[in-house]
Amino acid sequence: MTIAFIILSLVSIVFSVKHDLMFKGDHCFQRSGGIITSLGTFLLIWNIVKNGVVKTAENIHTTDGGTFDSKNPEDEFTETISEESKNIIAVYIGTILIILGTLISSFGDLI
Repeated sequence: MTIAFIILSLVSIVFSVKHDLMFKGDHCFQRSGGIITSLGTFLLIWNIVKNGVVKTAENIHTTDGGTFDSKNPEDEFTETISEESKNIIAVYIGTILIILGTLISSFGDLI
C-alpha cells in the first residue's frame, strides 16, 4: 500500500511537470501538491480506516501479551510485529508526503 502511494505521488509529479513544460503552464505542478498531500493524509489514517476506530483504540490500550490460538505462537507474533512495522513506515511516509505536497502547493509556482 505504501509503495503504491509513493508511485502515485511520483506519477503525479512527473505528469504535472511534463504538462507544464509541454504547454508552457505553471499551475499543474502546483496543483499536484494537493494530490500528494491527500495521499499522505490517507497513509496517516490508514490504520484507522483499515481496523476501524474502535479496534484501533482497543489496540492502543491493550497491555497484556494477548493470546495465541495457533500451534506456533512465534508465527503470530512475527506477523504482529511485521504489521506494526508496516504501520509505522506508512506513518513516516505519509508525513513526508504531506510535507512535500504542502511545499509543492505553496511554492510550486516559483519553481
